[in-house]
Amino acid sequence: MRPLLHRLFTRTTLVVGLAAIVFAATAALRYGASPSSADDNPVLVGNVGPDFAISLSYPDGTPVTQLAPGAYQINVTDLATVHSFHIEGPGVSQATDISGTGSFTWNLTFTDGGYVFHCDQHFTLFGTFQVGTGQPPIVWPPVAPIVSIPVAPPPVTSVAVGSAATSTAASGSTSPSQSQGTLVATVGPTNVMTLTRAGKPVVTIPAGVYAITVVDRSKKLDATVRTITTLAATAQLTNAGFVGTKKTTIRFTPGRWKIYSTTNEASVAVFFRVS
Repeated sequence: MRPLLHRLFTRTTLVVGLAAIVFAATAALRYGASPSSADDNPVLVGNVGPDFAISLSYPDGTPVTQLAPGAYQINVTDLATVHSFHIEGPGVSQATDISGTGSFTWNLTFTDGGYVFHCDQHFTLFGTFQVGTGQPPIVWPPVAPIVSIPVAPPPVTSVAVGSAATSTAASGSTSPSQSQGTLVATVGPTNVMTLTRAGKPVVTIPAGVYAITVVDRSKKLDATVRTITTLAATAQLTNAGFVGTKKTTIRFTPGRWKIYSTTNEASVAVFFRVS
């Protein structure tokens, strides 16, 4: 009797063991063998547009203000052709296109420090959050005090003196060899400002001298350009009360810049980089 019970017990143990192995293999195929795959990362939701709105939240809609260091899956929805969703901070810089729309999935790893999500064309459209502890929060937008105005040097033209040609300075636009082209800024008639180059929104331009055409359609707004990094500089292009078109020339040095209205700086501004 005992040998029979022993054989039955052995067979039962073998069947249970095989079932456990089959279950484990099926689970591995279905869910992945590694618990650290990207699908297991915590999910955050980023949104920008279609109006002047940007957010980063948890799936339940709670705004993100503090995160633990680690890997995250960011599901971004960009609904605006005049905004981008750009998230940046220590070790991270990922962005959508300003002129494009769509849904995107990013797998990003955050470390201790401050992070910002913002629009590349409107730096006043932003939010910040902190990762980990012990690091100072990010300051955004990065603004420096105004100390001077960058002035493009006058062009050199040839003036005949007797039988010799002498170089002298003349007012107006810079010589073609120095010029980087033309920028077109528009402001108004509502609280809207644009800055384009060859018909496309300006995000990054090379350093150098540019001719700027300003089309001002609002008596309540003005157009002013300034740097917002290092030693800032400012130049007013049009005044409040003016409606019409003005042309000028400015030398842009490397750094972050913005063109905005001093009468409504929070809403009427375009930010761009000079490389």
